Amino acid sequence: MLNWQSSAFTKVDLEVLSYHNTCTKEEFESLKDKTIPDNLPGVDKFSFNSLELKEKMVPHLLYMFNDLFGVRNFDKDSLIRFFFTVRKNYRGVPYHNWKHGFCVAHSMYVIIKESPYVFNHLEKLALFIGALCHDMDYRVTTNQFPLESDSPLVDLYSTDSYPERHFSMIVQLLQEILDNMKHCILATDLKKFYKNKKIIEELIDEESFDMEDLEHRLLLQELTMTACDISASAKPWKIHVEYVNEVMEEFYKQYFDD
Repeated sequence: MLNWQSSAFTKVDLEVLSYHNTCTKEEFESLKDKTIPDNLPGVDKFSFNSLELKEKMVPHLLYMFNDLFGVRNFDKDSLIRFFFTVRKNYRGVPYHNWKHGFCVAHSMYVIIKESPYVFNHLEKLALFIGALCHDMDYRVTTNQFPLESDSPLVDLYSTDSYPERHFSMIVQLLQEILDNMKHCILATDLKKFYKNKKIIEELIDEESFDMEDLEHRLLLQELTMTACDISASAKPWKIHVEYVNEVMEEFYKQYFDD
């Protein structure tokens, strides 16, 4: 009886989680019949201030996605639901929130637009979606904090990389290009960046970087993800300061909140 009850409770919990973490009918209806604009002035510039968008981020995501991949190749209704669902799965933490996810995705959009022939179609898709989703369910802790605090989250994942949990959530939302997207999301762990930086510097110094080499392509994807993840630090000063304040607040909450 106890096992049956435990199973029943689990199913109910999953149903509740699904209800609260997916796109609502009202959210979907708000964009369902709206036409994606042909142009959004300034959105293709790195200096674009996404903090001013507030509730307009999903329409801007639809525009960027359409600009890069063409909505005709996808189902618009599914994209609307997907973007709203991703938004719901970001927590209301000071920095690693929905605004950060959008900022990283926007930086990736600009990079892809400025260098259209560097990555192939599937790589672009993995990079853009990975950038948008890479910090879903972030809980105001660094990678090391769950290990040091004996968090039960550590038992659920095979590595000590916090981004793996973000990828595991996305598996529930997206069933395409998963291998490439997992690679991109795990690359946002800064522990990998320093190793990759040394490798890419050696390849550049030796003039041996080769876009036909799969390992080199994967390395470039990883560095591109990291560049977008910390891109707020290179924004115009007014935007940069706002993000810095949020980072400081988040670090404070991690160590000093009850």
